[in-house]
Amino acid sequence: MRCRPVPEFTLEVEYVQGADRSVLVVLHGPIDAKATAFQETLGRLRHEGMVRWILEMKDVTYINSTALGHMVNLHDFLEPQGGAIYLVGVPSKVKSVLDMMGLTPMFKMAMIRSQALDAVAKGGTADRPPPLPPA
Repeated sequence: MRCRPVPEFTLEVEYVQGADRSVLVVLHGPIDAKATAFQETLGRLRHEGMVRWILEMKDVTYINSTALGHMVNLHDFLEPQGGAIYLVGVPSKVKSVLDMMGLTPMFKMAMIRSQALDAVAKGGTADRPPPLPPA
């Protein structure tokens, strides 16, 4: 019996056209201790001033507590600025973890990318103030 290789974590970053300081990060594979690119990318984009984030998670197979901690820290940084994190296509296993940890209310959820892109293009949602203008 052959074992299937464990997929590596990868991500793709796209700046959202027509939505100032907004970014789409498409995540693939397990976000675990070996996924240092996740932390590094969040830090870099945060430093660039991104305030509206879309994390497309449909291909995420696993997420550990460290990665969740990075997401919570990012949320806590963005919220006072009127920013938000939209999670797109969250797999049921990952959604269960978010629910168990009580983190689901912290994030905006969307089933498909276009829903999150529409919300970001409008500057957020009705229950959030618009983001601050660039410095």
